[in-house]
Amino acid sequence: MIENNYDKETYKKMSLVLVSFTLFLWIYMSYVTYYSVFRKFYSHPVLNDIIIRLQSDKPNPIISMGVVILLYLSAFLTFSPTKTIAKEKKEIVGLIGFSSLFLFFGLAVFQYFKDLGFLGVIFNAIFFFGFYFTLLEYRKKVAEDLKKDRRNIVESQFDQKREKIETPYSVNIPYQYQYNGALHKSYINIVNPFRATLVGGTPGSGKSYATIEEMLRQFTKKGFTGVVYDFKFPTLSRKQYNYTTWYQNNYKIKPSVYFVNFDDPEYCHRCNPILSDSLETIADAEENTKVLMLNINKTWVEKEGDFFTDSANVFAAMLMWYLKILTKKYDYDVCSIPHLVALSTLESTEILFLILKEYNELKPKMKPFSEALEKGALEQLAGQVASAGVALSKISSLEMNYILTGDDFSFDLNDPYAPKIVCLGNNPDRQLTYSAPIGLILTKLAKTLNKQGMDPSMYVVDEFPTVYVRGIDNLIATGRSNKIATVLGFQSFAQIIVNYGKEISDQMLRICGTRIMGQMMDDDAKIISENIGKQKILNISNTLSANDISIGNQTSMEDIVPLSTISQFSQGTFCGVIADDFSNKNDNKIFMGELLPPLDLKAREEDLPLPKIYDMTPDNLQEQINAYNLGNEAELNAIGDVLITKNINDWLLILKDTTTERNFYELFIHENNFEYTVFKQILEDLLFRSNLKDFLAALLNSAKSKQSKDNVLQRILTSEEVDILIQKMIRSGICYRHKQEILQAHNDNIYNDIYRVVALEVQDLKIDEEIYKDKQLKALAIKFFEKIATSDRFNDEIIRSQYQKITEKLRK
Repeated sequence: MIENNYDKETYKKMSLVLVSFTLFLWIYMSYVTYYSVFRKFYSHPVLNDIIIRLQSDKPNPIISMGVVILLYLSAFLTFSPTKTIAKEKKEIVGLIGFSSLFLFFGLAVFQYFKDLGFLGVIFNAIFFFGFYFTLLEYRKKVAEDLKKDRRNIVESQFDQKREKIETPYSVNIPYQYQYNGALHKSYINIVNPFRATLVGGTPGSGKSYATIEEMLRQFTKKGFTGVVYDFKFPTLSRKQYNYTTWYQNNYKIKPSVYFVNFDDPEYCHRCNPILSDSLETIADAEENTKVLMLNINKTWVEKEGDFFTDSANVFAAMLMWYLKILTKKYDYDVCSIPHLVALSTLESTEILFLILKEYNELKPKMKPFSEALEKGALEQLAGQVASAGVALSKISSLEMNYILTGDDFSFDLNDPYAPKIVCLGNNPDRQLTYSAPIGLILTKLAKTLNKQGMDPSMYVVDEFPTVYVRGIDNLIATGRSNKIATVLGFQSFAQIIVNYGKEISDQMLRICGTRIMGQMMDDDAKIISENIGKQKILNISNTLSANDISIGNQTSMEDIVPLSTISQFSQGTFCGVIADDFSNKNDNKIFMGELLPPLDLKAREEDLPLPKIYDMTPDNLQEQINAYNLGNEAELNAIGDVLITKNINDWLLILKDTTTERNFYELFIHENNFEYTVFKQILEDLLFRSNLKDFLAALLNSAKSKQSKDNVLQRILTSEEVDILIQKMIRSGICYRHKQEILQAHNDNIYNDIYRVVALEVQDLKIDEEIYKDKQLKALAIKFFEKIATSDRFNDEIIRSQYQKITEKLRK
């Protein structure tokens, strides 16, 4: 250490001597070389005599200045600066210094052939000092500016160069990344999508727009069938419909596209996930009911084994299998989720159990309820089944009951001779209601698709923690051999754990081969960073003292993508790990960069609207419109006159301030002194508030510039626009009421079906004779049968008369 310090001090002294001597040597050589110029300004006999003795011949400027350069280079190489320099400044002074050095020597060569006189002296001095100070400055060591890479982003960049590897099943997503100060382009080559793909990111990170939608497009382009879960219907569904239309000629047989959403039956295909033919054993019914219950009650994932939880599951499974029995027994299809809900909420649990215990297939499932039945503990029995009835009643609506009792398509989506693509739509506002049947459909599809000899298929579930799919881990593990490309989108690992439980979640996450992750926070970012791994980083340390600078280099293994980087990703920036296969091995599996979706295609992916599946428009629509106009002419004219009293901006403000239809109608009627009863009914018939809001929004959206929008806001509706609006309101109101009538009638038929088969069962199994033996039970049964017989909703007169006969028999 002492020797090293001694060497440094020696070099400093040597350098100082050489630098100083170089300056004196240059002064001497310049005076000698340009003596003819200097003597005109100053001449001394003694100095002249010394120069003549030292330099008898005419000096050679090349040799003179060459000696100066060599001496300076010696000083340059031994110079040990005590300060640092910025990298950019070093580049500038280096350019100036070496250029000046080259010009300095060039001037000496030129001087050899031609004397430049006073001009040569000037340029000689400029070029000399041009390199004399700047190259000494250039000799300083560069200190990394922490302000320029404070978060070590530049230093942690890595090479990701990949060529596009396209296979018959691959997904190739282009992206760009930074490396060595330049922007490069590469590809995320998912050459084996059947090894499952996880796509994560916080809301707004771009996981759907940049990743999932692009995967859907490329899957469709390569002839994949399958299912797409659309959490915000119709966002993905409409795009998938357009993709299928674009690439339908890429399929051997044109695929059929089906849509299932529970908001509007007119734009939905009907689907029965518990079709009797799909229930091969009672175990299938148990699996189905578990999926339904776990989607309705998320907390039940961790409560398996709880008495009331298991009782509810067993009761629902028993009812589902019983519906299959009834379908086969009476050749009358009542095996559907709406029928299950209706049966579970049957007014008389006691009579229902009397029927169920007559079937040997159901007796093993009756054990949790048998003690209560034998002891006559009806309250305990009611408590056991209430949790099932209450839970199942949550998934009942007019729209769902209509859709879930039909059968428009089979679940063999990847059938080579009948390829199909199904889009399942959810609604964030009705998530708890819709998730149960959607989860069951996805569960059934996971099993049906996972068969050999079928077409390649996609199983894309965006926001998959919002729905419980039983067996999704098995699909990921075994679907690869059957060419099923599973893609799961999510926002947080915590969401998955809440909805699937920690054990299944951990297993699910471990077996996904490809992971594409956008912005993630906290523990999620840590998991991703650890999963991607580490790389060797060179750390440079600068130690500055008053007399010295020391630079130390040290290598360390650090995260390739630190968690702090992941948590600060911009929209569209992703990182992850890509799975390869035997045919296309890739050593460079890690990526990080900004995804580049094809914007020209994305601009057209919603061009085609979704088709209407069921037209529920009344046949005599125009007649009803004419009749409504004629019967309410005065009131409609009065409403039209009011609409032209305010500009569009005023109407929009009123709509904004009145948050409910009732408030809006009351304000509208009160301000214009209309008769409340008459006009409230008309406004409701016209769906006035929603139609007015949509009409005004359409006018505003049609304006392209801000100025034109301002003009629209300030203008009043024309009489022609008011006429168009009112006629549109009449039409939509009539169509809406007709649709509701159809749905209500269908809903009533479901309950009639249950009452019908109960009557048939009571008669066929002679349940009335058993009821007659128990006074308490007989009283309950009479009350139940009388209620059905006198109900307005029950429209089967033959069955009504049977209930009346049963009641009379019990009374006797």
